[in-house]
Amino acid sequence: MKTGSWRWLNVSVFLASFLFSLPGAVRLLQRAVELAPLPYEERRNRELTEMYPSLRAVEKSLPPGDVNVLLLGPNAVDRGVFINYHLYPRASRLYIGAMPAEAPRRPLLVTEAYGPVRRTIVKEPRVSSQAHREFIVPIVAALQGSDGYMTQAVIEGERGTRVMLTLMPSGATKTYVLDGQLILNDVVHEIFGAMTTGWLRVHADRPVRAAFWFVNRARAVAAPVPLVTQVPPLPHRFAGGEKLFVLNPGPSPVIARIDGREEVIAAGALHVSTGTSVDAVQPLFSFTSSKMSDGSTRFLWPE
Repeated sequence: MKTGSWRWLNVSVFLASFLFSLPGAVRLLQRAVELAPLPYEERRNRELTEMYPSLRAVEKSLPPGDVNVLLLGPNAVDRGVFINYHLYPRASRLYIGAMPAEAPRRPLLVTEAYGPVRRTIVKEPRVSSQAHREFIVPIVAALQGSDGYMTQAVIEGERGTRVMLTLMPSGATKTYVLDGQLILNDVVHEIFGAMTTGWLRVHADRPVRAAFWFVNRARAVAAPVPLVTQVPPLPHRFAGGEKLFVLNPGPSPVIARIDGREEVIAAGALHVSTGTSVDAVQPLFSFTSSKMSDGSTRFLWPE
């Protein structure tokens, strides 16, 4: 092909590309003109819809320091890049799909390609319908292991409500004053700096609504944990389970009969055993757990 023919071909390709992209360029120009008079925050609210205001809201609740950002589902990378830019100079470590068990325990942000930025693995966390001043959370954990586990929580109540969380059996305590919704994405480690398994006593000076989840960090899956306000009467019987947990909320040791054998449950202990039936003459709370193929935990609770 002659040089002149190549030149005309290039011009034709350029003109075709220009005409093809012209409508889009005009729309972008119109949008730029429309947004130009607005304040900076308003421009971002309109362009990034619910993502930007939710990011601004959770940013206010973050403690100082670096954060982990978990990107779930397809096409979430762009959001991760924006979050990393927006939070600068705070360092943001991005994880796609799930976090490895050895990932540092830092405040967590979770985002998908659509919807708000949140602080929980659970997509739409819903607190209990009933409010309580006192309750027990029968299992909480912060563990490395092969998957890595944590407990996440949402607590809601009147502004100024004091909520005291006590990790048992250690007795370590921390008190929060509510200012709307309190979100804890790694209860045991975030509050007590511990890597352990235990249970919580929760006491509030005014009724609060709450929700807790047992989370596999490496698989990004969660199982709800109930709020126990009254221990169900014994005996407890379960249709299976890999592990049996027996919680003694009382101040004295209790002799329990587990599948007919006697085991001593220390005061305040969360005792781990095997079996499917529990009986005793004093109140105990028991439940079983099994690990599912997707990495989640299946709990069976007493009725």
